[in-house]
Amino acid sequence: MALAARLTAGKAPWRDDDAWLAAVRGWLSDATESAGAPDSAVFVAVAGNEIAGVVHAAERTHFTGQVDAYVGELITAAGQERQGIARALMRAAEQWGAARGLDYLTLETGMLNYPARAFFQAIGYLEEDVRLTKQIRGRPDGRRPDLSAPHAPDLPLHRRLAAELFNGTWTLLEKQDRTPDDDARMIHMAHASAYHWLQVGKPLNFARSHWLCSRVYSVLGRPESALYHAQLAHDICTGHGIGDVDLGYAFEALARAHAVAGNHSESAGWRDRARAAAAGIADGEDRELLLSDLATIPA
Repeated sequence: MALAARLTAGKAPWRDDDAWLAAVRGWLSDATESAGAPDSAVFVAVAGNEIAGVVHAAERTHFTGQVDAYVGELITAAGQERQGIARALMRAAEQWGAARGLDYLTLETGMLNYPARAFFQAIGYLEEDVRLTKQIRGRPDGRRPDLSAPHAPDLPLHRRLAAELFNGTWTLLEKQDRTPDDDARMIHMAHASAYHWLQVGKPLNFARSHWLCSRVYSVLGRPESALYHAQLAHDICTGHGIGDVDLGYAFEALARAHAVAGNHSESAGWRDRARAAAAGIADGEDRELLLSDLATIPA
């Protein structure tokens, strides 16, 4: 029971603290009492003479009728984090379930328990269900979080996904034998990257996101969307004093999008502006890359 308080991590702030802790203690008591049952197991990690962690595994029937292994409680003692204990305990629970012929192991954790969610994702778990809650009676509960802004613990995840999706989009752009499914995925990835940058980025990231969307639509021959995003990239650069290679590429995006639209005189004008901007780019490699990209725009 000494570890019970550890299971309060990630509790929604509008839930009662005492009731939550009482429920946790009840879960642990039930787990202890069921340790000898044929459809339940408790694994304990020990460090020296101290309990370093506990996991309780059991069988649970999904609403589809499929029986899964289920971890009701996984706890590591304070100071024992990042020692491999939670991984070892989960491995033991997984092996227990597999030995019983069960195909899946499921578990639940609080939405706000970001470290736990990241840990489980890192060891191969996918988020399957989401519980949604709305206050429908009484005075507004000030403990409910402001969902209009990302939570601080989410920011590294937004940044990682923004970069990974940007790079993944570029990989698909360079793929020689892209399929229609690849094209659709490329569009989704470009916009998803832009969304994640909106959560954590700066105007420079926003401009680059619109440039990427414009390039995707230009490559796919969709001039209206290509022009829309190219203009946004341009406006963000000029509105925030962003110059150098990014302004040059905003001009390049407009030149390419107008070429796809068949507006060749407009395309030529933006291409000339991009070449003029290239002359002022500080980095030689960036300058040559822009010039080489401009050379691929149909005249």
